[in-house]
Formats: sequence, C-alpha cells, structure tokens
Amino acid sequence: MELIRWLFACAGSALAVVAGRCFILAGEMGERRRRARARALWPDPLHGAAAPLIAAGANSDADGDTLGRLAGDLAEEINNPTAVISANLSYLAEHLRCYGVLPEDGPDSLADSLAASDRIARVVQRLLDAGCLEHNDAHALVAVPVRGVIDGAVDAVHRLVPERRVAIVCDVAVNLGVIAEPATLERALVAVLHNAVQAASASPAGRVVVTAAVCGERVAIGVADNGPGVAPAVQRRMFEPFVTTGPPEQGAGLGLHVARRLMRSLHGELSLAETGSRGTRMHLDLPAAQLRAGATAEPFPRRLLVVDDDRFGRRLLENLLRADFIVEGADGVDSALALVRAGPELFDLVLCDVMMPDGGGIRFESELSAIDPRLAAHTIFFTGGAVGDEAERFVETRHERVLAKPLDREAVKSLARDLLEEA
Repeated sequence: MELIRWLFACAGSALAVVAGRCFILAGEMGERRRRARARALWPDPLHGAAAPLIAAGANSDADGDTLGRLAGDLAEEINNPTAVISANLSYLAEHLRCYGVLPEDGPDSLADSLAASDRIARVVQRLLDAGCLEHNDAHALVAVPVRGVIDGAVDAVHRLVPERRVAIVCDVAVNLGVIAEPATLERALVAVLHNAVQAASASPAGRVVVTAAVCGERVAIGVADNGPGVAPAVQRRMFEPFVTTGPPEQGAGLGLHVARRLMRSLHGELSLAETGSRGTRMHLDLPAAQLRAGATAEPFPRRLLVVDDDRFGRRLLENLLRADFIVEGADGVDSALALVRAGPELFDLVLCDVMMPDGGGIRFESELSAIDPRLAAHTIFFTGGAVGDEAERFVETRHERVLAKPLDREAVKSLARDLLEEA
C-alpha cells in the first residue's frame, strides 16, 4: 500500500481529476480490459504534424494555427503517458480496496507507470534543452579541434547507450578545426550520434561512422549509420519537434530539432545528406578554422558529475550548467562512486553537495581519493551551511573549493577553470 501511495504522490496533483474518472472506470472494466485500455492510451509512434517550436523565432506575429498545432502536439506528448499512469494507479488502488492485495498483473502496471513517468521527464528535459537556447549568453566562438569534440560526444553516447551493440568509428584527422563553441557543438553531436545509434541498432551489425572534410572555407562533419533509412514522409518533417518513428522509450522526437538549432546558433547547419535502405548520413556544417600547433583536444567542455540527493536541486544545477559542461547527475554518494568506478576517465570535474544523508561530501572525497586522486582534487563542493563540527572543519580546510548556495554559473565555471589549469 505504501508503494501505491508513493506512486500517487509522484504522479502529482494534476492527475487528480483524471484519476478520479479512471477510478470509476476501474469498477466497470475487467482486469484485462483495464490493462488493454491503459496500453491503448500510448500515442502512435508518428503522430500529426508539429509546427516548429515558436521559441525558434519567438515571433510575435506567429499565427494562431501554428501555436495551436504546437500546443496540441505538446499536450498529447504529456497527456498520453499521464493517462497511462492515472489508469494504472486507479486500477491498482481499486484492486487493493476490494481484495487487499495487488492483482497478478500488478508488476506490469507499475512498470508501465514508471515508464510513462520517465517519458514525461524526458519530454520536459528536451523542452528545457530547447528553451535554454533562448536564454544562454552569446556563444564565445573559438577555434575548436573537431576530433576532440567528436571523441567527447562518442563518450557521452556510450554512457547513454551502455550496451554498445553499435560500433562507432571515428575517421577524423586530429588537426582539423572549426569555429564553434565546444560545449554547444558537442551537445549537437551527441543528439545526432544518439539518433544514428538508435537507427543502426536495427541492423544485425550496427555501425556508425563519423568523418570530417574541408569544403572550401567550411568543414562538413558526416555521421553515417547502416540503419533502415528514413521514409520520404518523415524526411520532410524530421527536424520538426515531436517527430519520431521509434518507440516511446527512445525519446520524444526532439533531438534533431534541438541539434539543428544548436548548429544554427554556431552559424552552422545540420542537414540530411542522403538516406536509403543501406543507411542514412547527416551533415553538420561549420566554418573552418586554422588550429595553433599542438591543439589536438578541446579545452572545454569538460564532463561534470553533479552529486546531490535533492532531485529538484540536482535537476536545477544540471540545467544551469548544461551550456558549459557535459553534465551527468548522481542522487547520492553511492551512485556517484559507482559511476566513477565504472569509468573515472569519463569525468573531468565533480560538483558535490557537502550535506547528504549517506556521508555527504566528506565520505565521497575520502572514497574518491582512493579511486582517483586526480578527480578528487577536481571536486568542487557546495553547501547551504555545514552542520556539525566535522562538516564545519571539512568546509574550512577546503574553503578554496567550496561554493555557497545558491550556486552561480559563472562562479562554477571560474573555479572549474582554475582547478584544471592547476593540473
């Protein structure tokens, strides 16, 4: 019963009205019919036309039809999984009320509900990614080694798809440069690569090949997969938001849309080069740059692990720092240490809360020092106030690496650069 109460709380008060109606339905429908209804609420993988996000231009004279279509598509993306959660929880609650136990297919209902809530979270995160493009400071464009950024993007995709059923091959010279902002370019590449890996996973021997070539005063980065190709009907709309042919768990169809906007913010372009039954190739086009001697890796972005047991605070930090770092979050000391043990080379910096129930920053630094002293020295701590003698001593002796809440984006960037330069 406690699990059901927790799930209801996670669903939020916005589900109350829908839950009430589904509760009535629960008494009228058989168990299998209820399950069938819940599953039927999922949207078709490729739904109606979605207009480009108005934020792309924030155009005040955009017509009402465009706004209406966007609002309708967004409502469908949120409402369908919301309805699944509501129907499943109502069904479980009714069964508990009548029989005092979960139904035989209760675990399936819970799994469906958790998957639906995860889908909502991914849609919201993608919208935040799109929205942050409108509020970030102007990009500081610099000469960026292409190979370094591509290597970083490949590492990030490997963390997103740890099974590695698809091989990613990078055939790019180390001395090739573009004019860009490294963190923004890597975010765009991650979205395109992730999309290619998903497509190639349909092949028995999935493969993604990344290339780059100079074309006059531009550099064309190619991302080719050996997937089934893109259907003509989808090609016309593949850069629109919420367009996807994959199952819900693969995303909401915002990746390519956000990637194209990121590229255009760098005075570049993302386009479909070719597609067919043997695969698809995307092009990312940017101004070419002459690299200084010895520049073979990007100075930024760095990969940042954010450790905070407060889910909402952690999400806030991830969104705040996403434009400057490749960010991954951990909900406590144990999960953070597990990520580091799996691959300490995947992180350049850590941002860790001092006060957490599982030992907090004190325990984290102690155990991290034994795993990777380099990363321990690159750990920035933050606190809203150290409680207890031990915590106070800890903060005092590391004051040069401690920031006060609420965190300031520029303060994090400045301290991160100082730590990395010292190394």
